[in-house]
Amino acid sequence: MNSNSFHVVTSFNFEGYKLYGKNFIESFSSKDVPLFIGTEDDINLFPKKSGVTFFNLKKDLSSKLWEGMVSKLPSGLRDSYQFHAHKFCYKVQALNKNDILPKEGYRVWIDGDVVFKKIITSKDLLKISNSADLSYLGRKDMWHSECGFIIFKLNDFGKHFLHRWYWYFFSGRIGLLTEWHDSYVFDIVRREFNSYNANNISEAISGINVWEKSILNEYMTHLKGNIKFKFKND
Repeated sequence: MNSNSFHVVTSFNFEGYKLYGKNFIESFSSKDVPLFIGTEDDINLFPKKSGVTFFNLKKDLSSKLWEGMVSKLPSGLRDSYQFHAHKFCYKVQALNKNDILPKEGYRVWIDGDVVFKKIITSKDLLKISNSADLSYLGRKDMWHSECGFIIFKLNDFGKHFLHRWYWYFFSGRIGLLTEWHDSYVFDIVRREFNSYNANNISEAISGINVWEKSILNEYMTHLKGNIKFKFKND
């Protein structure tokens, strides 16, 4: 695997697969970009497809975060995505499965509630990344980034960034932050690593829904939030 190779990572459980993941898998097509899907459920529940690898995620961390932190919050906070550390931990866990994932090139996170419009190639993803160490969807009109799509270059910076992001969850340090979700912690880590080659894909875009106004809309649609439940799963 060369330095300009790409692999895509996402995660969902079997219920998520039935609701939206099926569309992700069926619409994803690439000759040179493998897809890796982490799940806390039995991987034998999912259909086999060439170029797609399922791998197991442990539930231990999610249970620890729920029982030790989230469940103890008042109901109003407990029900907000801003404090769903027990759900978002699967994302950072999946991205750090270095015993499963390729160790070189670029690691791309794409949320599981995405539908692809066309075949994805490494050339497409290199164009989107602009060869940066980190490519992401910043939002100047909201207090945190959109973390449905991120590209990490797997140099020393990328590897350390991914581990640091995960560290906030498994160490429990996330409990000392103002919010307990992936995007908020992602921005904390971005500020910690303040000297690197970054590419804000949505830098010149206003509003909250930056994805649909960015270059990503040429390749895929993000069925963010409740939109995914309205999308027909044929």
